[in-house]
Amino acid sequence: MLRLLYIEFEEQILNGENFAEFGLFYRLFYRSRLPEDMDDADKCLLEYYHQEALQQGARVRDRLRDGVEKALIQLGTGFIH
Repeated sequence: MLRLLYIEFEEQILNGENFAEFGLFYRLFYRSRLPEDMDDADKCLLEYYHQEALQQGARVRDRLRDGVEKALIQLGTGFIH
């Protein structure tokens, strides 16, 4: 499934004062990083980063849920005692 996405960046990175940010933007979005055509979209480096971020977010969310559950149990037990 192909979804349309957009990238937003601050216009100030183009004015020369923030060269490090511009360098990062340029390296990340250079043409070689993008797919050649729609058939190669799943092999794109940016798509790989996107999928990795989604997987890591899910892992963090799961661990966070477990931690919150444990904290609520301990807090409730403390109130009961």
